[in-house]
Amino acid sequence: MKKTLIEELIAEENEPEEESFRVAFLLSLSIGILNACTWMSRGHVFASSQSGNLLYLGLDIAQGEFSNVIKYLFPPLMFGAGIVIAEHFKDH
Repeated sequence: MKKTLIEELIAEENEPEEESFRVAFLLSLSIGILNACTWMSRGHVFASSQSGNLLYLGLDIAQGEFSNVIKYLFPPLMFGAGIVIAEHFKDH
């Protein structure tokens, strides 16, 4: 019986470089699904791709659509605030 690609990637008999490919593939798949879901359901904003939010922020600024600036600026700012808060609590 022929295995599917997903079954081959999940199989345990992989060598180390194949295992890293498997992990990278599964992470990319899960992040892609998360970004697609948040893009469609949360007003065209990415949840895990801050670079995508910054890209759309730059495009809106370049096109003069300043009404969307807050929409794309808020997620990266909150992401940065989360990093600052995490670093603060990590040191204490």
